[in-house]
Amino acid sequence: MINCKPIINDVEATYETLRNTRDFNVSVLKERLLQIPLYKTLSEKLSEAVFEYNKADFLDDSKRVETLKQDINEIKKAKAIIETKYGIDKIDYKCKLCNDTGFIDNERCACFYQNLTDACYKELNIPKPNLADFSMDTLSQKAGTDKFYVKFNQYADNLKLGSKNVIFTGKTGTGKTFLAQAITKKIGENKNVALFVTASSLNNIAIENMGAPSAVIKTANDILETCDFLVIDDLGSERLLNKITAENLYVLISRRNELQKPYLVTTNLDMAELQTRYGDRLFSRLTTKNTVTVNFSGLDLRKF
Repeated sequence: MINCKPIINDVEATYETLRNTRDFNVSVLKERLLQIPLYKTLSEKLSEAVFEYNKADFLDDSKRVETLKQDINEIKKAKAIIETKYGIDKIDYKCKLCNDTGFIDNERCACFYQNLTDACYKELNIPKPNLADFSMDTLSQKAGTDKFYVKFNQYADNLKLGSKNVIFTGKTGTGKTFLAQAITKKIGENKNVALFVTASSLNNIAIENMGAPSAVIKTANDILETCDFLVIDDLGSERLLNKITAENLYVLISRRNELQKPYLVTTNLDMAELQTRYGDRLFSRLTTKNTVTVNFSGLDLRKF
């Protein structure tokens, strides 16, 4: 998972607020329910039954334990009928899977990772992209790139620390960005923080953070360096800013390599052009033994 305490703390605080709101709403509703004589009587009987159950369990009276267990279940069912009638089961949760707790069976709910992802985009001050997904692909077979879709669908499902880094090269319109988006979306759905950032946005983040407080810079760096998966889209289209573009990319890629955090780069440049534009130092970091280069030499999908 991403290693950025300010972002994680903010998201956990959001869940705490949601839980407090939920608990308050439930308590208000239960106070109303206790004004109903039958519900109040059932609540008192349930408390007594639970006390007697614990007592019988302590005394190892298995027969009485079983009887009281049945009594408790019947009382709970009777209470649930009244609670449903008065809407206690209709409390509005943002996540219906975990009821806004952030956990399912002691494991983080998928919504937690989605909220982390949203918080990252917000902190970086870039809009969250509307990503394509694999089900939207209708043109790759015509362009001869369908084999990539099968392979990278599996890649997205099996992503882990140390997974291969990927560079997509090829002319404009051959499906590089579409496939990169689909990979990002699927990885994010598999309980990961997966970010899709353009090369131009990376430049803007670096410019905006010049002179910013060190805590702000550290948070931005931690997000980009430690998120589970990072896409840098359209590398080579951004302005080359002296001592900013190449240096920031070098630090980012080096750090992700060190942490074994996989990334994907899309570019219209070929490998020789990448080396010429960014220099040997950055090029060597991009093309380690753990990097796979895929060339999209098919037809322009936009013409279909």
